[in-house]
Amino acid sequence: MATERVHAALMATFTEPNPQMRKEAEAFVMEVSQQMGAVKAFFEICVAEHVAPPVRQAAAVRLRQLLSCREDWNSTEMCKRVSEVEKQLLRGNLLNAIVVCPKQVQTQLLIITEWIARWDFPERWQGLGPELGALLTSGDNAKILAALATLRKMVKRYEYVEGDSRQGDIDNIAVTFFPLLLQIFEAANNLAPTQETHVAEVQKLCLKIFYSCNIRSVAGPIAADADACNRWMECIMHALQQPAPADQSPAHLCWKAKKWAATIVDRLLSSYNRKVSNKSTKHAFAMLFQGKYAGAFISVGVRLLSQARAMNMPGKVVCRFISIVQAGVTSKKCFSLVAKDLDEILQGVLFKYMCWSNEEQELWTDNPEEYVRKTHSIGSFDLMDPAVFAVQLMHECMKQAHDGQLVFRFFNFLLAVLQKTASQAADAEAMKERYGVYQTLSALKPILLKKSGSARWNEIRAQLTGQMEELLVAHVFPGFESPFGFIRASSMYVVSQYGGMDWKSHENFRRALMANIAMMKDPELPVRIHAGSVVQKLVHRKGAREVVLPVLGQIVETTFSLMKEIDSDVLVQTLEIVIENYGEDMESQAVQICQALINHFQGVTREFIGMQKSEDDLGQFNNELMDAISAGEQCVSAISSLVLALKEKPHLVTQLQVTCMPMLTALCEMQYYEFFDRTVELIVVIMVYSNAIHPEFWRLFDLLHVAFTTFAQDNIEKALAIYDNFITKDTKVFLSDLSRVEKVGALCAFVLEYRESELENRISLQERKVAPKLMEVLLQSCKVFSSVLDPYVPKFYDACMKCYSSPKCPTSLRQKLCNVFLTGIWYNTPLTLSYLESKNATGHVFEAVFNLLQSYVKIYDMKVLSIGFTTILEYGVANSLPPYFTDEKKMAMAQVSFETAMKRCTLVKENDDLEAEEDEETDESDDDNLMGMLGELGDDDDDDDAGLGKMGVMGNQCGEFDYNKLLQQHGGRIMATDDASAAELALYVQQAQEHAEDEYSEDEDGCVWSVIDEVNEVGIIMDYLKKLQAAQPAAWQHFVSKVSKDMLDGAEAARQFSEKKVQKAIEDNQAFSAQTMSM
Repeated sequence: MATERVHAALMATFTEPNPQMRKEAEAFVMEVSQQMGAVKAFFEICVAEHVAPPVRQAAAVRLRQLLSCREDWNSTEMCKRVSEVEKQLLRGNLLNAIVVCPKQVQTQLLIITEWIARWDFPERWQGLGPELGALLTSGDNAKILAALATLRKMVKRYEYVEGDSRQGDIDNIAVTFFPLLLQIFEAANNLAPTQETHVAEVQKLCLKIFYSCNIRSVAGPIAADADACNRWMECIMHALQQPAPADQSPAHLCWKAKKWAATIVDRLLSSYNRKVSNKSTKHAFAMLFQGKYAGAFISVGVRLLSQARAMNMPGKVVCRFISIVQAGVTSKKCFSLVAKDLDEILQGVLFKYMCWSNEEQELWTDNPEEYVRKTHSIGSFDLMDPAVFAVQLMHECMKQAHDGQLVFRFFNFLLAVLQKTASQAADAEAMKERYGVYQTLSALKPILLKKSGSARWNEIRAQLTGQMEELLVAHVFPGFESPFGFIRASSMYVVSQYGGMDWKSHENFRRALMANIAMMKDPELPVRIHAGSVVQKLVHRKGAREVVLPVLGQIVETTFSLMKEIDSDVLVQTLEIVIENYGEDMESQAVQICQALINHFQGVTREFIGMQKSEDDLGQFNNELMDAISAGEQCVSAISSLVLALKEKPHLVTQLQVTCMPMLTALCEMQYYEFFDRTVELIVVIMVYSNAIHPEFWRLFDLLHVAFTTFAQDNIEKALAIYDNFITKDTKVFLSDLSRVEKVGALCAFVLEYRESELENRISLQERKVAPKLMEVLLQSCKVFSSVLDPYVPKFYDACMKCYSSPKCPTSLRQKLCNVFLTGIWYNTPLTLSYLESKNATGHVFEAVFNLLQSYVKIYDMKVLSIGFTTILEYGVANSLPPYFTDEKKMAMAQVSFETAMKRCTLVKENDDLEAEEDEETDESDDDNLMGMLGELGDDDDDDDAGLGKMGVMGNQCGEFDYNKLLQQHGGRIMATDDASAAELALYVQQAQEHAEDEYSEDEDGCVWSVIDEVNEVGIIMDYLKKLQAAQPAAWQHFVSKVSKDMLDGAEAARQFSEKKVQKAIEDNQAFSAQTMSM
């Protein structure tokens, strides 16, 4: 490949004025990059001194892109692009090129060297070590710096690697290069001040190499060699203390060297200045470090932090020194080293970083929108802000000041600043200090209001918080009227932080809240946004309602006005909190509020979609994208809160279906996947609290089905709540389009199928459980429309049988699949039995149910089991059953159904009693009547059964079923156990029992109501037993002999209780329907 031609093409991409020819040159360069020989051509251009620097840099970038790979560059794919000759060319010349090339090219070549060394060093690049050693000992500054930069790139990756292989590589590097690095470091420390730039560069690179190699644990050769360890610590100390000339800017290399020295010390203190186990490999070095170096480093940190302001120390360096001092504060051994200086550190250093800065004022004045974004956006939060580290150190000082004197001195200092600046309200410099006090008080709120710690600290806290209201009224409330916007905003923030304390005077709280509401119309944008964001901390406090209600409309209107001015998720969050607390008072504005939130969401998501398509400025893109996602989610969440606030007004919620439809339609598209979770939650909430599903809303069924079967497969679990509401809310409309049934069936079959490839089997167990649960919902809801659904039911059963037969199907899923057939028996007994017989599966399915009896411990599952078994028995009275159902099997089923129904009834009663105890408004007379109806427990019964009556006795006697023992009781033979392992079944039963009570209040799948709630399973089994007693006395006597007398005696009480529960479920459902229809 002709290097000259490639050079000319690269030059043309910069200098060619004709756009078409420039485009052709770019295409040629791109084409050349894919050909063998491109590496040689680009590298030759990089090192050619006669080539213009921009072209050399462009060639280096192309070379880096060509070699960029996350796999071994000796792989087959890479060998198609890079020949062995080219590899030898790079390995033999890269280090020399790094020495002579300009900085911009050197940066790219260092990255390439790191990649090649990762795969070739030391086996294929045996000359790299000696070459680096030669450069390090050459005495030439340029060669030394090039070698150090190369070595730094090579070891940087070990910051993110763990394990023994990492430690072995680090030890080898330490043995080979660290003695040379130490010599270079010490020599640089002794150079004359006139060479300060070179010294700082050498120090910085040596320190970065040391950091990368020792970030996780100190390299063995250093830890084992006391002399080498001592020399390294002295070098770090020298870099730490080396004076920075007064005329140096914070960006000077000297400060960068100091930053890395401080970073290493901070890391060493956090890792080794604490108790380390004797068995740890770090123990020996930890003892050495604690005894010889920790105190010295902390003392230097205290001294330098005290001089930070005078030295014009950069913020990142300040943060490191604050962290070093914090290590001394939290260490019992080192606390004495910092104790005498804490007053100066708190008052003279940390407080200064809490004050209003010139940079903040400039941003506030020149670009208020950017100031708002920077202070309210998570993505713009500066983790290396000295103020953040200052707050952390303040907290630790408060915790460690056992006698309280330090705390009181610091608060007296803050009070003195407030008193001094009280008469200087028009002085900008004085107000900057006042702002610092406000920020400090706000920052200390978590520790002051948290009732924890020692008794002495709680006394101190009580003294301080007891005076807080007076302090706020005297020194913070006047800030509401300050001529400086930043004071108005910060004074409101302080009050909002302490809004949750016990106010002695409600009038003071009212003044604060009214001032906050008024500031939402402040002349300055940052103040308005700040007031809008902090009002959420006050509107839900005790006593706020009487203040907020008269101006509720104003708050909502002003918040929307602010949302139009600037996109900020904190404003949406404020609106959401207002809705949560005052939603019932916003009925007349509900639709307008919803529409305004939708409009705001659409504005935010337009930017979101635009940023998704943008490829410019990746860092800014990530921050802005995160902000857009957060703001959009907050909008959807606020609409959900609005719906919940209107749950007693279902006619309004139904109106919101139409209002939300355009937004929800868009959110079901793939480009809005980031919002899909919130979208599903909103749709479910709207459907649950609506009195009907609007015809337009049904369009979402098809859109959601596409989503769940394509890009939203990871959200399959959420499909149950969606489809459940579509099916049960208006079953007749659901069945009016039978393609919906087909789609539900297709989704269930897809979810249940176990595929050959593990990559394709990414559906979790919890996601698979959605399918049988959804089938149950469909069968239960469509029982009265069975003639419409019947043609599709066999396909559901086919999917269940296929899944059950898979060896990958676990016990817990098999139980859910069995529930489908039990529900199917209740739905249409002849159809289900006929299907099972046609597949020769009747015995297989019911043997599976019997073998899984121990897993039927949840209230819902017990009802399905009892209803399914009883329905078969009732059907068999007038119809012939398949041969599987022998007399022994039927007697076993009768016992299981009866005992399960009794036990379930007892558990429901127990849960009702628990709920009654927790509900302060429960009518005690109703409970007494119920207890009288169920019967009183005798004096001889155990205390554990108190209050349960005969139901409690018989419920406790039910125990767990042993199927083989059960069959033997009725004269049947022992059947083969299910192929699920006993260990797996035992584990599932244990987990099911642990969650059994939780399931009563809310099923594991999120459903709290089902059609079978209106079925009295106790009454059904009792009716069957009466028929059995009349028609087959011998069988009845056999049954009576197998169940306890207490259980039989309590059956009638249980039947009445169950009937009452069923009647209540029916009445509640009818009442809700009547209420919604009347509205």
